[in-house]
Amino acid sequence: MAKAFIASAIGLNTNLRESLICSIHRGLLSHPMILPCKGKHRLCKECMSELIGTQQRITCPECREAYTVPLNWANDWFDRVLNDVTSTLCTNETDINQKIIKFVQESYSRYGPQEGKLHIKSVELVSNARLKAAFEKRKSTIGKPDVVTLLHGTTRKAALSISGQGFRIPTSFYRDPESGKEGELKFGKAIYFAEAKKATEYGTNTLVLTDCILGYVQEKNKSELQLTPEIMERRRYNTIHYVNFGEGSGNQEWAIYKVEQCYPLCIIDYEILDANSTSEQELVKKINKMNHLTPDWTILHKALTGTDNQCKEALRFIGDAGSKGTQQASRLMYSLLQCLTKNQINSLLYRTNETIRILFLRALWQTGRRDHNLQLYIHEALDWSLLCESLYSSYADVSWRACGVITNIAAVVVDVRHLLVSFDILNQLMYLLKRAVQFNDKICILTVLNLLANIAATEHCVMKQKKDILDYVNGHLLDHPDEEIEEAGNRLFCNIIGQGTMSADWQRGGYKSTVMAPTIQ
Repeated sequence: MAKAFIASAIGLNTNLRESLICSIHRGLLSHPMILPCKGKHRLCKECMSELIGTQQRITCPECREAYTVPLNWANDWFDRVLNDVTSTLCTNETDINQKIIKFVQESYSRYGPQEGKLHIKSVELVSNARLKAAFEKRKSTIGKPDVVTLLHGTTRKAALSISGQGFRIPTSFYRDPESGKEGELKFGKAIYFAEAKKATEYGTNTLVLTDCILGYVQEKNKSELQLTPEIMERRRYNTIHYVNFGEGSGNQEWAIYKVEQCYPLCIIDYEILDANSTSEQELVKKINKMNHLTPDWTILHKALTGTDNQCKEALRFIGDAGSKGTQQASRLMYSLLQCLTKNQINSLLYRTNETIRILFLRALWQTGRRDHNLQLYIHEALDWSLLCESLYSSYADVSWRACGVITNIAAVVVDVRHLLVSFDILNQLMYLLKRAVQFNDKICILTVLNLLANIAATEHCVMKQKKDILDYVNGHLLDHPDEEIEEAGNRLFCNIIGQGTMSADWQRGGYKSTVMAPTIQ
């Protein structure tokens, strides 16, 4: 899911806010894709992927213009300039997110100790001008415009729909089967809210933090199953407030009968942890004490799916083990990746926490350098377009580590090389190479040169036409005082001239058609 934001909190004018909002989920664009329609409407990559599915032609969700989907749409339609803007805006959300996390956790524990601990995994802020306008209009016309912030327990899928289309009044007196909950709705056809503890009982690991206009409230201490918005309007009430005193004040609920009285502020993904589970710091300490030769696989797996701090320590440990060149590290990474779902693996690539992305790419780079089977598995497990997009990150540590991972994959997996000869990717590699030369960054220079040489091992005809790259390497790196850099540059030309086949002289000189990226610290 793409990150969204409270645009007004960042101080952007309405027109600019709208240009940064996804046409489908109405949140801040993440990995923005620009459509070729006249309106140049934009979607998040994830929303675009769902829209396309297996279709060859799609229709713009805004202007309804139809067009053919290119084979490499994730690269062709990627808006890199806007991506830099939205990435910057995302960094401004940290303070807001922390306040939300504190609010929800305090709400969860307000009525005494709970059986489990509420762990918030992510907060995605929502901005929807249409819903906000309807909310403000309702607030100005209702007799008692009291606004309270409450939580709505739901599913991830429903939360995304709410952020784009708003809440909806149920069409049945029974719970939605997709929610995984059964039974009749306590107060009929209404939108239900509560504080955190009660809301988690109705949700499936997702909450929607919502501003609610209560209006005229009817107090109740028992259910009334057949209520509808029409009945409540005749009674001249807008909301029902339910408290079952026999179950304690923590059992409060609010049922609201007008969608315009509910404005979604953010989507919160959470999990309930065992109250007796290992604390965050205890797990981190165990990782810090771990020996690289005898790692505890169970602890590392738990940390990778735990909090950000736990995940960072696990990835740092794996990367450190890989830098020592032990085969044990490769086997460890292989085992851990096999026990994670593809979604869990790829989530490490698009985490908003840049340190996690950097450490994950480093761990992949280091542990895969000596293991071809691991490279094959990494290629199968990773979202290739996500990995390639990391090349364009505004964070240098992300972009060149992604380059290292791709270099290692391209050394082993022949099929990926033709995907790397696109104009945009080669231009980005040229940019990374020039930047590395400018800062005299040997590791980065070697990494890019090795990747270009790996591509040329089979795509020599295409690479032969890239005069700008060849002229730059020839002019700056073939006579480089560092022998490793000079050798890497020569390897690129050897693959092009020899069409991927090394001559006997080159082989005697130690040249190979493909090589892994150099080791890093």
